[in-house]
Amino acid sequence: MSAARSIAVALVAAVVVVGSAAGAGLLGVGQQSTPEQSVEASAYSPDERVVIADEETGQIEVGGDESKVVLIDTVHGNDIGEDKLSAMVSALSAAGHEVRFTDRDARRGSEFNATLRQADVFVVISPERPFTQAQLNGVDAFTDAGGRLLLADDPQTPSFSFFGFPGDRGSSAPGMAALASQSGISFQDGYVYNTGTYDSNYRSVYATPGGGFASDVEQTTFRNTRAVTVRDGTRLLVTGEGAELSTTRDSGQYAVAVRSGNVVAVGSTSVFATDGYQNEANEEFTSALLTFLVTGDKRPSNAPAPSEDGRERTGGERPPRA
Repeated sequence: MSAARSIAVALVAAVVVVGSAAGAGLLGVGQQSTPEQSVEASAYSPDERVVIADEETGQIEVGGDESKVVLIDTVHGNDIGEDKLSAMVSALSAAGHEVRFTDRDARRGSEFNATLRQADVFVVISPERPFTQAQLNGVDAFTDAGGRLLLADDPQTPSFSFFGFPGDRGSSAPGMAALASQSGISFQDGYVYNTGTYDSNYRSVYATPGGGFASDVEQTTFRNTRAVTVRDGTRLLVTGEGAELSTTRDSGQYAVAVRSGNVVAVGSTSVFATDGYQNEANEEFTSALLTFLVTGDKRPSNAPAPSEDGRERTGGERPPRA
């Protein structure tokens, strides 16, 4: 690895902290405050104060032989506090991959797609602002060409009914529905809980492998997770029997991680957050997830490429669902 490359890898390990928008601490009616406050995505701007991520990355092991560029979305009002990203950024950087964050110029469709063109992996967490049609077309072309996409959307902080039972009916992040639906994926409203079998509390549910690259993972723990559905894809991790959905109270086995072609969606960032991945099974899933993301083969490498009339192409034939 060249000296310049070494410096780049060291720099991307820096995770930006602090800095939140006015009103970020306000809570909606019926919500409870939490000790973990979200950090506005703009806090990841290079001109903001930075804190070097802890060198300890647990047992996360990222496979793959080639160095890839991982782009993390920050221009759609994303809820990406340090606790959600530091372990992922550190593990990817330690494995020789370059982690970048979108800048303010990427809010425009053409600039966004030009930035995406340089990446091999795209990570989107809880986007509060919708993607434009040009951006959606760009992401579609990106995954069609073999680029890997990770979608994650945490439930909102719950409200409680008079008797103390979970009562949150929060919908998924406003910018997520259209983006996920392009791959036949949907994040369900509310959250999954289990009052019979759980880890530390009823919202810390257990999930076991359903197939795909998570087949060898043991029982994982998802704290505060949405249920995720997929059409013509794979349910990677599924909750045990007795889990319920807060919006319907229906009991069943809910998928909390799914795959559709080059796209993976997880219902909670807790599985790879700083205090979650240290669970041995969570480490296994996070390792498998990151390895999947960086072992894609994007061709052409400059996808999404602009068409002759200046509009972004939507890509060619979709890869097989898996």
